[in-house]
Amino acid sequence: MKQKFFILAIAVTAYAMVSTGCATIMKGSEGNVLLRNAPGDLQVLNGNESLSISRMEDTEAYGFGESFKDEMNSTSTTYYAYGITLPNTSESYTLTLKSGDKSGTVVLKPNMAMRWFWLDLFIGGWLVDGITGNWNELAPDEGELKQIDVSKYLN
Repeated sequence: MKQKFFILAIAVTAYAMVSTGCATIMKGSEGNVLLRNAPGDLQVLNGNESLSISRMEDTEAYGFGESFKDEMNSTSTTYYAYGITLPNTSESYTLTLKSGDKSGTVVLKPNMAMRWFWLDLFIGGWLVDGITGNWNELAPDEGELKQIDVSKYLN
């Protein structure tokens, strides 16, 4: 009986490792990048290709309590920002930002988003997300995940 249970546990674990991937299912390979402090006439180019800039929803949670138990003193704020969608978060992108007579270059590199790693670790699917790179998010060298502060790059 113990041997059958052990074999079943190994089979279920092996199946979970290769059959699912939290980031692959919930996010896919595409990645959104928000453009902070962007002027209205901003153009974003990937090589010679002009990227479509759209209005995207962004949510931030603010906690005002000093403990996790104090959930009554937290709120979630939704606001909108301009953003772009890139097809594959496991690749690097060199983007040219243009606004009027100013231009600049930003390099976005894939970085592992730990939320996907921890979900994969607890639920399974780390093998799928690791191979596909779907647990990555894009970020500039000295910046936050999924965000570009445009004012830093326009000269």
